[in-house]
Amino acid sequence: MIGLFDSGLGGLTVVKEVWQQLPGYPVIYLGDTARLPYGTKPAELIRSWSRLNVDWLFNQGAEIVIIACHTASAWAFDLINQNSRRPVFGVITPGVRQALATTQNGRIGVIGTPGTIRSGIYQKKIKELDQSVQPYFQSCPLFVPIIEENWMERPGVREIAEEYLKPLVNQGIDTLILGCTHYPLMRGTIEQIVGQEVTIVDPAQAVVQEVKNFLIKNQELAQKIKRSREHRFCFSSQPYQAETISRLCLGQTIKTEVINDN
Repeated sequence: MIGLFDSGLGGLTVVKEVWQQLPGYPVIYLGDTARLPYGTKPAELIRSWSRLNVDWLFNQGAEIVIIACHTASAWAFDLINQNSRRPVFGVITPGVRQALATTQNGRIGVIGTPGTIRSGIYQKKIKELDQSVQPYFQSCPLFVPIIEENWMERPGVREIAEEYLKPLVNQGIDTLILGCTHYPLMRGTIEQIVGQEVTIVDPAQAVVQEVKNFLIKNQELAQKIKRSREHRFCFSSQPYQAETISRLCLGQTIKTEVINDN
């Protein structure tokens, strides 16, 4: 199976990409709903929880793991990847690579949770790959609860989004990275505000493309994954709005399992 974890339901946007780009590959998803939100928690807790989540997924039969959560990727991916004997993928670097390949003027915006922005990981990765690019950052702490409540079309939401996004637009960005798994669910509103001249980068698409390329080169592992069982959607506590969010992300409801051993 392909393992994925997020702090909650937002990582289902990455599952959607797996289903689109890698049809026929079973997934096991872990939403750490007992500890959400990750975006406002200290780095040391994120690292500890992320290690537990990755270990749990491998113990359940995952052959590779995608750290779908941007905050977990920011604080824990490098550490986990260095110490894992099996393939682990994070969403940060693939999204940055795609943004760098997209930008024409070298001005890239990044929106994310406070934890992701505070980590400085996007600035670090962008500068590692291209010193000439100027990144601009904005934390959007209200986006996740708005999405969790399915309030994207409610009065006042556009004004909130404008408050977050206008400073980036005013900096002349031509590329915007959606640095949270939830944010693709607000893509329509975001696109209206930033305008057609700004290209939106969803790191979910980029990381799954990276996984796809890896599996093409590792056919024995790919065939082993395909022989796995059906999809599983597991949570560390009963997820809030699971039916609503799964329909928004996947176009269908999911059968949830609550686990007690993570």
